[in-house]
Amino acid sequence: MDKRRYTKAKHEERELKFPSRDYNDVLLGKKMFIIEPNDQEFKVGDTLILREWAGKFYTGWRLTRKISYVLNGHPGIKRGYVILGINEIEE
Repeated sequence: MDKRRYTKAKHEERELKFPSRDYNDVLLGKKMFIIEPNDQEFKVGDTLILREWAGKFYTGWRLTRKISYVLNGHPGIKRGYVILGINEIEE
């Protein structure tokens, strides 16, 4: 029997500037991943607030998504970046 102890990581809410070009695809469920600089120690279960950014200003639109998968340190991913699988939050 495995005697290791597992602790639940605290899930955090993270607000991100999110480009307009990808906003509708995430809204409609066509895009289920995002690529971000790995500067926030993203974890599965964290909540993302994606604020639509139109290049020089925020539009006022936002989406809330949950991180379902984190891929980093994999061949083909630029060092310092991470691919995040995201899902709608079920209420």
